[in-house]
Amino acid sequence: MASRGPRFLFTLREAGVPVLSAEYLAPMAAMAAGVAGMGVDTYYTTYHCVLIENDCHLDRHRVCAVRSGTGLVD
Repeated sequence: MASRGPRFLFTLREAGVPVLSAEYLAPMAAMAAGVAGMGVDTYYTTYHCVLIENDCHLDRHRVCAVRSGTGLVD
């Protein structure tokens, strides 16, 4: 899963979702510390909670998750 992370970050940036490197690293640190699980759903949910600061980016985040193969969409 870790190899998909950078692709996800760049996909978000290309789609116009403002993402800082620190925001990208925070969910990875949470998973490494055992605060968040390592499953695909948890990975997506953790990134979703940290990266989406404004609801106007919600749809773009979901599309990027699918394009980069990092999340599941309802």
